[in-house]
Amino acid sequence: MDMLVAGGALIAAGTSWFLWRRFDWGALVPDAMEALAAVTVPYAALSPFWDISGHVIFALMPTLYLALVDRKYAPLLAVPVVMVPNRVYLNAHSLAQSVVGFAVAAAIVFGLYRVRARRPNRRPGSPAS
Repeated sequence: MDMLVAGGALIAAGTSWFLWRRFDWGALVPDAMEALAAVTVPYAALSPFWDISGHVIFALMPTLYLALVDRKYAPLLAVPVVMVPNRVYLNAHSLAQSVVGFAVAAAIVFGLYRVRARRPNRRPGSPAS
């Protein structure tokens, strides 16, 4: 089941990335889809062996990305923060599985944002120069 979720996420990310680039609708969505694909890889790699929380990963990726691009979206981070204890409360994951999902997604999204921000004359989500 987790591999189907990961495959679907990669297909959605790839299709969105391609269409946004093809029709030149701006850089925000393709950059976010690259982050989605990047967080999907460790989810897909770990889930057959350890039940890392995909709910936490896929809740944090878009909210953190938006908050990094524009701080006005920071309140959205409440969703993945609440998701961590929620997954434990529902007995869907252990605390470690939820916290590691949060940490993995945060590290990847923040890392990609920093790499993009270091490019000359380029902020993530802004048109390529």
